[in-house]
Amino acid sequence: MDKKKPAVDTYEIRYSDKEELALNIVNYFLKKENFSLFNIPEKMLENFSHPLYDLVFISTERLHSSEAIVHLEHKLKSVKKKMTKTYLIPSPSILFISVDCNIKFDVDQLPKNVEFVSIDSVEDLLSHPIILEDFPAIKTANLTHSFSELSQLINKEGILHLRKIRSMLTYTDKPWGYILLISLNVLWFLSFAYLNVLENQTDQIRPFALTQQGVQEGAYWLFITNSFVSRDIFQLIAAAIFTSYFGRFTEKLYGTMRFLGIALFSIGLSNSVSFALTTEHQFGFFPIVIGLVTAIGYASFNYRRYLMMSFRKMVVPFIGIFFIYAFITSYNELIAISGAFLGGLLGSVILGLPKKKSKSILKRILFLLGYLAILSISILTGLE
Repeated sequence: MDKKKPAVDTYEIRYSDKEELALNIVNYFLKKENFSLFNIPEKMLENFSHPLYDLVFISTERLHSSEAIVHLEHKLKSVKKKMTKTYLIPSPSILFISVDCNIKFDVDQLPKNVEFVSIDSVEDLLSHPIILEDFPAIKTANLTHSFSELSQLINKEGILHLRKIRSMLTYTDKPWGYILLISLNVLWFLSFAYLNVLENQTDQIRPFALTQQGVQEGAYWLFITNSFVSRDIFQLIAAAIFTSYFGRFTEKLYGTMRFLGIALFSIGLSNSVSFALTTEHQFGFFPIVIGLVTAIGYASFNYRRYLMMSFRKMVVPFIGIFFIYAFITSYNELIAISGAFLGGLLGSVILGLPKKKSKSILKRILFLLGYLAILSISILTGLE
């Protein structure tokens, strides 16, 4: 008996002059404007980093009646709502290019932040004021590829884009930084256990835990070592599990050196803020996990299309655990967690995503100065 093949979603594009024109425009946006195909049958493209448009539609749908315009209005509203809900874009901007519209209507009835362009030929496209103003490079683009050429060109651009995204989202395939952090926690704990149990030196934890006296004596390394001091075996296990879970993903996104840098930013601010605002300073690595989660959130915001859904699936279960933990934990730990959150965010911005071009070096410098200011003020406040 033959096995039934699983159903596969397919679509068909039939040749016509309008389809050829539309696909030539698609090819231009893929190749020259760094857009990618978001919905192939609808010819919907996205580039959430584009300065003018988040989405571009190249539509061959017949717009020959008022009913068709009403349908278009509802569709655009639905798309905008989905973009806001799924990818956290408050009011996505859309360019809608129609190659089959022969009805005049008031474009103001379309949703906000939607530009409507109606064309019938390449000449119409190249003479349209919106297209010329927003995409001047289109004047020199080849928009006369044949139907058979376009399938190969679009497939090629799609493959190149996927390779580019994979390289951006997987900066390192062999992360070891998170293993280093876990190992430091474990080795530190075992050394304390040896001193406390076998040597009966119960105060050996103190030289590495954050205290006002220690900082006054010049032991500024306590702002680092304090995060590697575990209260008990349960705190150590929790820190190891969450560091492994979130740390590996963070390191793959940022690379080992940036990952360790973000952890260091989180450690520094977590301990300095705790030093300033609490009398019994929190120690342990768990707050730093919040800094790593923040770094993943920052990357997900920048790569919404590819990471936002994964980020939600990864973090939503953790949020429940965090709220339970926050409910039963102390004020001191909440302060340490808040500092780690801020440190992780600032560290992510300052160090940046490896293969994402920074729009402003000055912005990163200002964030670094802000971080150093918070760090310094916190330490000085704690010493008073």
